[in-house]
Amino acid sequence: MQDDAEKVSRAWGEVYTNHPEAYRIRRPHQIGRLAHNDFHRLLTSLGLPQPATTLEAGCGSGRDSLFLASRGHRVTALDVHSEPLAHLADAVEAYNAHHEVIEIDRVQADIFAAPFPDAHFDLVFSSGVVEHYPEPATRQALLAEMARLTKPGGHVVVAIPNHAHTLEPVWAWLIHRFTDHDDYDMPEQPISVDALSREIAAVGLEPVTAECIDAWDTLGRYPSFAPCRAASSLATRFLPQPPVAVRRHWGTRIIVVARAS
Repeated sequence: MQDDAEKVSRAWGEVYTNHPEAYRIRRPHQIGRLAHNDFHRLLTSLGLPQPATTLEAGCGSGRDSLFLASRGHRVTALDVHSEPLAHLADAVEAYNAHHEVIEIDRVQADIFAAPFPDAHFDLVFSSGVVEHYPEPATRQALLAEMARLTKPGGHVVVAIPNHAHTLEPVWAWLIHRFTDHDDYDMPEQPISVDALSREIAAVGLEPVTAECIDAWDTLGRYPSFAPCRAASSLATRFLPQPPVAVRRHWGTRIIVVARAS
């Protein structure tokens, strides 16, 4: 398990070194626009205390943390690498230049051994993290740590890519052909909605929502042309919840929301 985790950590370090700008938040002062996206709409519909204590486990750019902080929550962003945390600090400064001042606690630490006491957060979430660990035991260890940190009655939220998407083979070929993605040793595991729910339930959490989200991102995911992104944004704003059949076949991400006992 330790080798599995260290391999992924090294690979992400190489990504941050080679693509430092890719993990900066674009237009952080406009972070409120994310309220129309499926993931952020789900987070804000959980009935969290105001303010809630929240932890993003493996924050990357920290975009989701910045969104929650802009909603008045007490946010901690954790990552094992210093580069994304530094970018997030810049984003908070840029946000504060236009809005009421917010703060985000930025913690550089291992997500498998987070330096917080048990039952410390109302919400612990991750996006684009779990799928990078090929060993089920490693994923279970990460999910168990997220469960440990969550207060009874609080929520754990996990989002991962939907590799069963109809266009996934096309996107995979394009990414292989036109990016350096294959240079980094962290392939994404094709985990289904049901499989992720089972893994989350196995650490003592109660899944309450399990579905595909971000169906309209299909329009502009890759290649990321401006007109396609605009169409995706408009569809998300004016038809935020497409029919279940559309979400099932075209959702670009999987999300499971679970409650801690």
